[in-house]
Amino acid sequence: MAKQVYDTGILPLRTESGQILSPAEVAAELKNFEITSEGTLRTVRGPTPVYPDYGDELSHTYGTLHGVFHALLKQGNKDVLLAHYGNKVYVYDGWNQLSPTKPWRVLIGNTSGSPPGISADLTNNTSPQFPTQFELVSNGIVIMPQGTYRAYFYDGDVCVELGYPEAPSAPYAYGPDSTSTTLADMAGDDNGGFDITGAGMQEFFGRGRLGTVGTEYNEDGEPETVLRAGQYAYAYRWVDLWGNLSPLSARSNVVSWRKESAVDFGGTVGATTTLADARLKQLALSNVEPGVDKTIGRDVYRTRDLISSGTAEMFKLVNSSGGAVSSGFATMPDNISTMFPDNNPDSWLVLPPVDTDPMPPVRFGKMAFGRMWYNPSDDPASLIATLPGRWGTPEQFQAIYPDPSGGSLTGAWPTQGGLLVFTQTSTYQVLPYNNGVGFRSATIDASKGCVAPSSIANLPDGTVMWLGREGFYLYDGKEIMLASEIILSMTERINQGRALQACAAVDPVTREYRCWVAIDGSTENNFCFIWDGTGWRRRDGENLSTVCVTRDYRKLTIGGGKVNGTNGVYVLDRDSEAFPTPVRTSVVETTWMEWPRSKDRKSPLILYLFLREASASTLQVEVFRDWRKTNPVYTTTETQLSSKEDSPPLWGSTEWGQESAPNQWVKRRPYWTRVDIYVPSCETYKIRISTTNRVEFIALSVDEIPHTQRARVP
Repeated sequence: MAKQVYDTGILPLRTESGQILSPAEVAAELKNFEITSEGTLRTVRGPTPVYPDYGDELSHTYGTLHGVFHALLKQGNKDVLLAHYGNKVYVYDGWNQLSPTKPWRVLIGNTSGSPPGISADLTNNTSPQFPTQFELVSNGIVIMPQGTYRAYFYDGDVCVELGYPEAPSAPYAYGPDSTSTTLADMAGDDNGGFDITGAGMQEFFGRGRLGTVGTEYNEDGEPETVLRAGQYAYAYRWVDLWGNLSPLSARSNVVSWRKESAVDFGGTVGATTTLADARLKQLALSNVEPGVDKTIGRDVYRTRDLISSGTAEMFKLVNSSGGAVSSGFATMPDNISTMFPDNNPDSWLVLPPVDTDPMPPVRFGKMAFGRMWYNPSDDPASLIATLPGRWGTPEQFQAIYPDPSGGSLTGAWPTQGGLLVFTQTSTYQVLPYNNGVGFRSATIDASKGCVAPSSIANLPDGTVMWLGREGFYLYDGKEIMLASEIILSMTERINQGRALQACAAVDPVTREYRCWVAIDGSTENNFCFIWDGTGWRRRDGENLSTVCVTRDYRKLTIGGGKVNGTNGVYVLDRDSEAFPTPVRTSVVETTWMEWPRSKDRKSPLILYLFLREASASTLQVEVFRDWRKTNPVYTTTETQLSSKEDSPPLWGSTEWGQESAPNQWVKRRPYWTRVDIYVPSCETYKIRISTTNRVEFIALSVDEIPHTQRARVP
């Protein structure tokens, strides 16, 4: 009587587990496969260089990659690809076949090129550090190299240091009591530029508007209209091309005058002007320092009458007669002049200055609530916010310390509920106060943090994923969950000293989260974890230190790092005959099969592989038994990757238009193939399928013969 054959059933392996007792539908290893739109597993393709090596004058050599970023600027009309490699940041200009030029132009690192870049000697080292951080804002890109460097801003045409690191020097104010000859020379007056017999005004200024007119009693006890004693002081700040503001300068000297009686006035007064009004002054400001080249204006601020107004607060001076608040972007709409005549009455002064801080060097930054939020290099426990729409203008007194214990921040990410902020061990959320004034920090989880800011990404369903010390976490807006517990044996291999340099992106085509990390003591990110929303896979062959996704219809994933030992900027999952694809071993490995029936011995006899036609090459099948993965008990390399009964036209071996390949596209068909295997009586077994060739895997099935006796057979 023939023995009964037991069929394991169709096993479409799509995710993996590192646990011993896993269901048969889950793999122990799925390496270098991507899920297609039809649900099959296809071997990873590519990558191919963004700029292939054309040789001679068209060749290009890269240094160590620190960052890549893609954006569309100028309302989507300008495609921008940035790369930080070596000690410079470059923008990709491509090449012109008619007039060959280098494909990458320096933005930050020297002053050559057209337009010129910024002279800055960025460090180039391989020590553990965050990748260069980039953030897209409404009118450009904020670039944040690591180290004690300023952040930079690129708007598609101009690249400059972001914001102002210091305040301008104090100005000097002139008034009726001034003794300097500077204004006298301008007035051409031998008496120091002042009409000492009249209102104390410079002759070329005309009637003044500054001062406080009031009624006081004279020595005879009679009311008298006078110009009261007054005092004024000034300050100013720089304004750049994008509206960023420097901190206010120190205050100027105080201009003052004594009380003046209208009775003593000896000048001519018009019919509608009182004698006291004729005493009103006009002042002048000098030493208004021009800013750096990006500066396009200076905002001047002045006090109201310090004696009579009852306030010492500064107010912005407008640059038009009548005091129209919206009359211009700056009081002095230039970056050349150093003097400013002031004839603005106190009634025109209504806008107080916003107190701002210098723009510090930063480690990372993210956009939230219409502001940029930065983590300063010199105070890594803090988070500072800029003014809305002014990405390089930190607002004073807006620093937040999310961690009560003062832990250094390791990342930030905007969500629908607010701004997530991380330390290595905790997660917080920045929220506005209920009254809408100011921001506060709230603890989400004090035991789960993030180790790498570039590992944070949004999944297609809106959840946020990142790398923590214990593995990969998911946040759905309510709670933080450990998503990698099932592959703990793999995440434990991550080099924790290099975890901060991990980088990740969500591929817009496969909709997968991919994170490159350093494992097994490597100093480079030599391993990629893949989360498809339900489970894990892995890939290698690309040592990527930085990765980004294009923001256009191409939906490309671009990575920077080493491929085949060569530094470069690459398009992932695309291959080219001009660039050799890395030799990868693609693996499908089952868990220990039939372990729930390990007390019942069996012998697997036939392996059925369900594949899609790929090539005339072969793959290798290995079988292991009884929890031992040292040496396979059976190996074969004769399994062909296309049907022998109905051989398809194959790429690279069939001429187009021949009888074997008609002039029409024929979609590769699925097929199954049988692999005869033999394993002696065993408790459990494992099947490993591997190849360096292209393969498209659908599923597998095994026929086995059960053994009713339970004696242990060697």
